[in-house]
Amino acid sequence: MKVSLSWLKDYVPVDMTAQELADALTMTGLEVETVTDRYAYLDTVVAGRIINISPHPKADRLKVCEVDIGDRQISVVRI
Repeated sequence: MKVSLSWLKDYVPVDMTAQELADALTMTGLEVETVTDRYAYLDTVVAGRIINISPHPKADRLKVCEVDIGDRQISVVRI
């Protein structure tokens, strides 16, 4: 069964991290398979500024965007 830490805090005062709670539950005899951060995928999200938009050389309906993401510029194809 999956349980959200915020949901659990609505019913029980919890003053530890998710991993510490999982370790404590395991030590009491309850099995904890995994602890996951549901927002971990956001670590790979990058915000950028579009510098230039040009037609795609091999497709009529696509655009090629030059995007500045801070430390470098990348090309992104847009519909």
